[in-house]
Amino acid sequence: MSIAKLATTLVLGLAIHVSTTPPNPSIPTNKRRLEEGLVDVHTSTFVLKATYWAHALIETVIIIGAHWCPQSDSYKQLLQYLLPHGGQNSISLSPYATAAAVLGVLAGIGRHLCYRSLGRHFTFHVTVLKGHKLITTGPYGLVRHPAYSSGLSLFPAMFGYCMAPGSWLRESRMYADMKAWVVLFPILFALASLFIKSCLRLNAEDEMLRKEFGKEWEMWARRVRYKLIPGVY
Repeated sequence: MSIAKLATTLVLGLAIHVSTTPPNPSIPTNKRRLEEGLVDVHTSTFVLKATYWAHALIETVIIIGAHWCPQSDSYKQLLQYLLPHGGQNSISLSPYATAAAVLGVLAGIGRHLCYRSLGRHFTFHVTVLKGHKLITTGPYGLVRHPAYSSGLSLFPAMFGYCMAPGSWLRESRMYADMKAWVVLFPILFALASLFIKSCLRLNAEDEMLRKEFGKEWEMWARRVRYKLIPGVY
């Protein structure tokens, strides 16, 4: 079992944590331009973070135990509970997990660059602040919604990593136990809500900015034609 697996799990966790933690205080409800729906964005991002860190904690315990106390009776009993279908060596860093982690880290870096570019204007809610400025430089000179590009990339990164061969969720086969879905279903519902909401907000934000900034936005939209992926969409 490689320490590289532990390091990768923690680095990806940091990228996910940064990407889903608001860089600025929450906007009051009466100043938001778009309804939150059944599950608000802060709840959804908290669920995403908590889910990944729970998975990361389990992998960390398994890996550290394998290096420090592999013959301990307590550790062996814990393994029987956490990995009923395989031993400690089943936790490893596969090429699939590596690719997912690279995607997640790049998404985290991209998201952080968006935080820095927008400064106080970056919020997790659709709104226009007092003295709001239209930012068209940095990542916003490549696509109009780079924060969504990086944020949406976290979903395949996180699920790809957790379900890759050698990852705890895949090796434990927890998802095959119907009782586990009492926990898994609400988590998936919250994450699906966040994903769908993020996709739907793109046009709403464009329209809001067009109305707010008029010709300035139109000039930017002509120069930066793509919303998420340069040359694609």
